[in-house]
Amino acid sequence: GVAISMLEWGLEPPTAVGYDVLGVYYCLGSAHEAVGNSNPAGELYGKIVSLDINFKYVTKRLKSLR
Repeated sequence: GVAISMLEWGLEPPTAVGYDVLGVYYCLGSAHEAVGNSNPAGELYGKIVSLDINFKYVTKRLKSLR
């Protein structure tokens, strides 16, 4: 929960977009996934896929949520 709060805080204000925040989206998605929040995790992984389908293991993680 603390990691989620800190990572969300890191995205405020939402001035950084695109490739600047891929790592933050990935870590935040992983944190949500770890605590069982599959919907927010899927949304974050979807944002990553729309920018870079080859980023880390995001495609595999997104498929595992479905």
